Amino acid sequence: MALLLVGCAEDSGIDNTQPILKSGRTFVATIENNQTRAHVEGLSIVWDDGDVVSVLDGVGNLQYKYSDESGEFAPVNSGVSTYDVYAIYPYGSGNSVQDGTISLTLPAEQTYAENSFGQGANTMVARLDGDKLCFKNVGAYLELKLYGTNIKVQSITLSGNKGEQLSGDALVSFDANGVPTYVWAEGGEANTSITLTCPDEGVSVGDTDQSATSFWFVVPPQTFEDGFTITVVDSEGKIYQKSKRVDAMAEGIALERNTVQPMAPLSLDAIAPVNEILCYDANGNEYPLVIEMDETKSFSVANFLPIEISTDSEGNFVASGENIEVRAAIQSIKIPEGVTSLDMAALAGCVNLTSVELPESLETSGFGAFGMCTSLESINIPESVNIIGDLAFMGCAALQSVDLPDNLKRMGTATFAGCTSLESVTIPDSVEGSLHSTFSGCTSLTEVSLGESIVELNHSVFSGCAALESITIPANIEEIEEGVFSGCTSLKEVIFADESKLRFIWNSTFEGCTSLESIILPASLGGNSEADDSFVGSGDDVDGVGVPILGTARGLGAGVFNGCTNLKTVYSLSLEPLLLDYNGSANTYPFPYENDGFKVYVPNDAALTAYKADANWSVMGECIWEGTPPMP
Repeated sequence: MALLLVGCAEDSGIDNTQPILKSGRTFVATIENNQTRAHVEGLSIVWDDGDVVSVLDGVGNLQYKYSDESGEFAPVNSGVSTYDVYAIYPYGSGNSVQDGTISLTLPAEQTYAENSFGQGANTMVARLDGDKLCFKNVGAYLELKLYGTNIKVQSITLSGNKGEQLSGDALVSFDANGVPTYVWAEGGEANTSITLTCPDEGVSVGDTDQSATSFWFVVPPQTFEDGFTITVVDSEGKIYQKSKRVDAMAEGIALERNTVQPMAPLSLDAIAPVNEILCYDANGNEYPLVIEMDETKSFSVANFLPIEISTDSEGNFVASGENIEVRAAIQSIKIPEGVTSLDMAALAGCVNLTSVELPESLETSGFGAFGMCTSLESINIPESVNIIGDLAFMGCAALQSVDLPDNLKRMGTATFAGCTSLESVTIPDSVEGSLHSTFSGCTSLTEVSLGESIVELNHSVFSGCAALESITIPANIEEIEEGVFSGCTSLKEVIFADESKLRFIWNSTFEGCTSLESIILPASLGGNSEADDSFVGSGDDVDGVGVPILGTARGLGAGVFNGCTNLKTVYSLSLEPLLLDYNGSANTYPFPYENDGFKVYVPNDAALTAYKADANWSVMGECIWEGTPPMP
């Protein structure tokens, strides 16, 4: 069976009829013409010499073989029956029918044919209507177009990015309109890929997009929810992989029955082979790396021995290991398409690495993937990446800028810790959950935009960011934990968004913020009359400071503003006194009320009375006043 390019044909298929001779009766086998998208028109399907169909008559599985010479199907075996007659192309010894449901196998291996699908690939079914067996196509059609320089394709494997089943045992039945539909057979053979095999000598592809060579797959109708991946093996054994991903707002790639889905021409020259790598040393010479990519498509380098990243006596990150010089030799690297994750410390310690090209297939950057790449100044992270692991760029002292992808879901602990040249960063709204030590020690960081989906700032997120002058805390953040802004000596402005949900600022959060002169605390920090009995308890003492364990309490932890020597004005917008974690020790009191001219303003006279009556607030005596913040 093959595709025949003809003028626009009617869908009846009457031009594609061949007789099937069966026990003295002649059945006419007609083929449904397929439809097409884009610009491929007038596709017809014709019988090929040697095509064999199964005719199921309730007694047996009879074989009928087509001959170009006679233009007819002749019986290979025979039988006589008065049962309903069904037929299947191609013939299979396991083909059967029961109560109108046909059992067959959709092939996991298909063969290449020029400008067509291979013989036996296009599964069709028919049931007798008068003297006609009207064959209907079960599958959809995917046309790939490949081009490149002096490349011969040996095989192509198609797989869904969400592990969709693409071949195996299936049950086919006809709906009320006579259209075949399928379901996968429970407990039957199941495969998540289809491989298209070319002749031993390979198939040469065109050298431009205009002369691209077509490769046809017959695929069960379905939607690839996250797109699909093709893996191409050429005659030299090189392996190329390309993933077609689906935008987060899209509904997937739908392949419809009896419809051709042509894909845009793809250049194999533009894809680095998976089993090779583009890697160069400082002199521009190719550098030999032994690349490994396991079944999970995780990238690692076999001749990179484990390294250890530690800090020296001055707090600088240091990489060490048995063959650290191997990593140090690399200056540029291109990770091939098909790689979905970077293994732990995949390129860590490559201290002379200045250029990295990441593939569009990448989804996860693993633990310490680029740690201590101290010469890396910038990196383009593909939109496909949704997880950046712990310590991913720790100690990348030259990194000045990074664009985080809009699909990013999670950032690990200390992702950019010690990136002392990083100046600005925008965390997209897609990032969920909490940040933990993310930018600790980023001494040049001056601009930060936090995404709206973050709910917690955990320990030391911005500690030591000495150049940071202003920060806006989004409304959805509920807790700011210990030391988040400690040592931010230039921090002058902290803005809490309207409708803030913030309920607690933990111990030492703003410790040492010597440029902070005033701050407005949101009303959400109060309201403990509606909460449980303040703290549930206290954890172990650390240097005399209790570690609070929150119930639903709202307020401030111990020593929140310790060392804020220029803080003089605080506005508390809550009508009720904020809970203060204070055990009587001077270094545990949240406010530096001994600063010259220090004052806390509360909204009105009633609030003023309530605050002064609170045992912990009364410590400040005459520092509590009635007043509201000036209009911006």
